[in-house]
Amino acid sequence: MSSMILLLACAGIFVFFILLFGFLLLMRYINYKENVKMADGGIVQLQKPKRNRWLLVVGWIGSVLGVLLSAVIWVVGIKTINEAGLYPLALGPWMLIGLAPLFFGLCMLLIYVILAPAQQKAAVSQPPVGEPWANVSQVSPQEPVVDIDKVLPADPAEEPLK
Repeated sequence: MSSMILLLACAGIFVFFILLFGFLLLMRYINYKENVKMADGGIVQLQKPKRNRWLLVVGWIGSVLGVLLSAVIWVVGIKTINEAGLYPLALGPWMLIGLAPLFFGLCMLLIYVILAPAQQKAAVSQPPVGEPWANVSQVSPQEPVVDIDKVLPADPAEEPLK
């Protein structure tokens, strides 16, 4: 009886992941077909580089959850576990329950910070202030170097000047 329940649970988990990844694959395919149709119609979808806000959100949630869990488990470990006095500052192996999400969150925040400058460099390109091309708006317009009327004749039958 228990092996049948275990088999059904494994099959349910397997079906869940098949449906999840199948749905994600279907969404990617629909997005691909949409982009192909837009390109065939001459519409180009411009995408701005965006920062991964979910890294920031997951990083903060993981870090805060890790700090809170570490504090709670530390206090509970001091009060209830008899071997807590054997470890320095009562930081025993039970603290890994709180430290794992803390370091996971810190890693997510670190990834967010590392990836930020590369994305900002691509999005913002301004000349330095001290360079001669920085103040282009102050330059007066120049006369055209080539007069188009002299180069191209008004009558298409005539030959242009060389």
